Amino acid sequence: MKLWPFSRTASAPEQKSLVSPDAAIEAIFGLTPTATGIAVSTAEALRVPVVANAVQLISEAVASLDVTVKRREGTAEIDVSDHPVIGLLRDEANDWTTGFELIRQIVVDALTSDAGGMVWVNRVGGDPRELIRYRTGAITFDLDTDTGERRYRLHNRPINPRDVIHLLPPLGRAPLTLAMEAIGIAVALDRHAGRLFTRGARPSGALMFPKGMGEEAVKKARAAWRATHEGEDTGGRTAILYDGTTFQPFTFTSTDSQFLENRLHQIREIARAFNIPGPMVGDLDRATWSNSEQKGRELDRWMFASRG
Repeated sequence: MKLWPFSRTASAPEQKSLVSPDAAIEAIFGLTPTATGIAVSTAEALRVPVVANAVQLISEAVASLDVTVKRREGTAEIDVSDHPVIGLLRDEANDWTTGFELIRQIVVDALTSDAGGMVWVNRVGGDPRELIRYRTGAITFDLDTDTGERRYRLHNRPINPRDVIHLLPPLGRAPLTLAMEAIGIAVALDRHAGRLFTRGARPSGALMFPKGMGEEAVKKARAAWRATHEGEDTGGRTAILYDGTTFQPFTFTSTDSQFLENRLHQIREIARAFNIPGPMVGDLDRATWSNSEQKGRELDRWMFASRG
């Protein structure tokens, strides 16, 4: 993996804008609306198991790679094996953060935020002495829409771009943002699944009363059933029905089966958004020794390319 501070120190651009005004406004409130009508925050998206799994897998894999520092000279990249920042990235980034933790966190930032992951380089006498990742939003930047030059601020104070390590999302938008619709559907399916097995979404069955049964008798029979079978610690009790009342249980239908297929499909959609093989995020439905091994090799090649 290659990390280096930006060396360009051109004059301040006249035309500036945020990376994405809409995304920035949404980030202020921590919510992103989806077509499902559910506004999904980053924190809620990370509560979806496949999202958390993908982010953890990628960030820890990248943080485990060896670190090299390169200097840009025109279009060339030259290895700087004795650069003092190497020790900070490989060992202790500062008094409270290891290099592994720092890299893992900025990769998480790049996967979940369109602004990417940013670290401030604290210099003493021109040499970097510590690397600090501030909370999200402490380091911001303006973007020249013509040249792509970035001007950084720390707590709204201008800082030298050479003092910022910036890991940008691969496509200009974070994978979590690009997958937000799929995540929104996954959240909706999770919520429905929670209701599916309670009385909220679909009853477990129906009490069938014979004709001519009085209203008061119906109320008493219904109240008795709920007291016996719908409270806590009531599972397994014997059902006693009166006056010809019968209980008709409901079973899963083809629609319910489709619902389960939809949940599996969303896992695969989110995994594709993060470019992670399904078996590596727990989707073993179609996994075989052959395709799992092949996908694992593809991930290894991708990680090797990130290293070089």
